[in-house]
Amino acid sequence: MPASSSPLYTGRMDTRRDLAYLFAGAVFGAVIAVIVQEIQTRTPSILILVASLVVLGWLTLLSIRTIGPLHLVLANPSGFRLAGEWVGDFRYMKGDSEVVVNESLALRQRGRYIQGRSRSTSITGNFPLSSTTYSFTASLRTEGILDGIWRNTVSGQRFHGSFQAKVRRDGRAIIGTWIGVDESGIHRGEFEWTRLC
Repeated sequence: MPASSSPLYTGRMDTRRDLAYLFAGAVFGAVIAVIVQEIQTRTPSILILVASLVVLGWLTLLSIRTIGPLHLVLANPSGFRLAGEWVGDFRYMKGDSEVVVNESLALRQRGRYIQGRSRSTSITGNFPLSSTTYSFTASLRTEGILDGIWRNTVSGQRFHGSFQAKVRRDGRAIIGTWIGVDESGIHRGEFEWTRLC
């Protein structure tokens, strides 16, 4: 399935986000212009300076939450291109039985910053939900190691944790280990993702 027809991400979201960045950049430019003008007149109004710093801080936080940490977004991904559609599973032992959750995933990549969403396609074993969705972010190191965090996005559920994985050099598979916490305790297991397109 092409990334533009993904049920998890749509191309329209990118356009809207890009327009938001353009608008935020224009506001940022205006704030800088006001600050420079105030400094040049040598009678800066404290209120204008404080308001400018608040807007600048808000724009910085907004950019980090939407596009990711700038040092990762602007970094060279060292030949790894992970954006696209993936399938996979994660598994763990619960008591004496294995839980396996098969999933479809959509990954976005900006430099070395990876964002993704996962939706379960089937679940076997004693899993507390009939279906589930997760969102995650990760940083990609030069040697193809992913360090990330994940959280369940099902309303009312509070599963979250971290993961570490290795990207196969051809970029067609990711194999890793995860750990997570929910109301019943700490769980850990393995996962494997395979690129669809």
